[in-house]
Amino acid sequence: MKRTTLLLTLIVALLSGCQSVSSFYRGKTVAAEQVIPIAGTAKGEEWKTFDLTINFDYGEEGEFFAIGGEVALSEHYRMNYEWLRDLDILLLFLDNRLQVIEAAYLVRGGGHGTDATMPFSLKLPIPEQAAAFSFAYEGFAIAGDDKPGSPSFFWLRPK
Repeated sequence: MKRTTLLLTLIVALLSGCQSVSSFYRGKTVAAEQVIPIAGTAKGEEWKTFDLTINFDYGEEGEFFAIGGEVALSEHYRMNYEWLRDLDILLLFLDNRLQVIEAAYLVRGGGHGTDATMPFSLKLPIPEQAAAFSFAYEGFAIAGDDKPGSPSFFWLRPK
């Protein structure tokens, strides 16, 4: 009995690790003010939250969606924290109800100072029913030795 339980636990753990990033976000709704229509092409766009700013260009290239730009942490993190331990930013494809239908990593990184910018470039097939896109993220910043303060975990996810 113990052996079967252990084996089943191991299988479930392995299978959950194989899930795509999309499965965690699919069906979640993004706030309207964070949404960008997918149609067309744009240069010099800015998507900003308290935590970070994403400056980017994007466009449709046939059946593909291309996006490129850079991410910078907000002044709050640059002033109060020295080290960005982790940062994952996802590109979210949304349907006309602003629900996530697909997600892909745009930036996966960290391990550098909070004042660094992080470039990105991605080209993906446009999912059927995709009408718009947005971003989600989570990160972890650490204060330096000469700065008092707790580590900060920050995030923005669809609900």
